Amino acid sequence: MSYLILALLVASVAGGCHPVCHWTCSDPACRPTVVSLCQPVDCSYTCASPNDTITCQSPVCSMHCPTDQCETDSCPVCEIQCEELQCSSTTDEFVNCTTHCAEPQCQWIATAPTDCPRPACELGCEAPACEGDAPPAPLAAPTGLSTGAIVGICIGVIVPLSAVMLIGPVRQTCKRRL
Repeated sequence: MSYLILALLVASVAGGCHPVCHWTCSDPACRPTVVSLCQPVDCSYTCASPNDTITCQSPVCSMHCPTDQCETDSCPVCEIQCEELQCSSTTDEFVNCTTHCAEPQCQWIATAPTDCPRPACELGCEAPACEGDAPPAPLAAPTGLSTGAIVGICIGVIVPLSAVMLIGPVRQTCKRRL
């Protein structure tokens, strides 16, 4: 019998019978600044001439990345655009030269915004039973038991003297002694 009372007392102290508080926060969202960053343009030219009579200036090329791309779908799709080659020949032959560029290697670089709102949080707690109600009636010993046999009523559990000897310090958690 005393073990059953001890088990009830431990279960009421340890289990989910106490109010709990939780943080509730808003979830503001904002967009980072995202830009494409590409490796430097690497272009050269070749000419379809059987001899070295043609000379060209280095190709003038630049990277162009459309601004309407979706940054979450894939890496930036950019293209290299080159001006027309400026070539000359020491003979009167037709100049047929072509610019060749390496595939663009680009990635997205995101920078966190400085003006993103912080979340607003509020701590809310569950209310204990009877909060705000009238004060409870005084506790009385159950019928048939003498007050000498009962040390107290702890957390709604009647604790006989024999159980207190087993649980010792728990007796201090009693709210009222009989």
